[in-house]
Amino acid sequence: MPCLICGDPKTVRSHLVPRSLALEVRGKDKTLSLLSRTPGRPQSMQAGPFDRDLLCDYHEKVTAELDTCGMKFIRKARQLVRLYPGAQSVDVPNPSPAKLSRFVASIVWRCFVSPHGENDLFALAEHRATLERWVFENVSSDNLTAVAAATSYTVGSLKGRMIVLPWRVAVPDRCIWHMELGGMSFLMEAGFYSKFKLIPPARLELADPVMVSINDETDALAWQPTADILRAMQSRNATRQR
Repeated sequence: MPCLICGDPKTVRSHLVPRSLALEVRGKDKTLSLLSRTPGRPQSMQAGPFDRDLLCDYHEKVTAELDTCGMKFIRKARQLVRLYPGAQSVDVPNPSPAKLSRFVASIVWRCFVSPHGENDLFALAEHRATLERWVFENVSSDNLTAVAAATSYTVGSLKGRMIVLPWRVAVPDRCIWHMELGGMSFLMEAGFYSKFKLIPPARLELADPVMVSINDETDALAWQPTADILRAMQSRNATRQR
């Protein structure tokens, strides 16, 4: 199968989530559990899902560069959360805002177009071309925004030890994709009426540093990152007004 971006018949092995993240989440175990909203999961694997028929070498290198940026952000966020126990949020350096947003978009795209991921083009809706231009051509869109939230990363924390592939959140007037990457929750929203636009300090494509809210919830299914981000924003504003 040729490269999905340029049609080059020579494709290479492409990881759907950063291999380095999968290895860190796995830790000393021989395999990790990859969670999904798709029936039949979780899967046990050594280094995360990959696809040999997705991208050519050139376009794989684009995603590899974005993965490097995303991993630096995740590691720094984890470090800061541990450093400030009890905080509602931390400011995480984001020297390459566009790259970080493209990193999130790239995982959404990779996982939904690949049969080794979620294999659900419907979940991309009419936004597939917009995502591809953003990821592979660095052509931005005002209709794409992304934010991040974090868990408290205590020893043995469920969310700190899991990867959940992206899923589409059911919202009538816009598209929201949500993923969990080793205790970091990333959300990307596509649509003119984006609520994420109301929280500029948390927007990955704009802010440096980025405000990352912190949650102590041990039940992954009960975690509501968007609500956490808004609460952290309100708390920050109240503190500054005193």
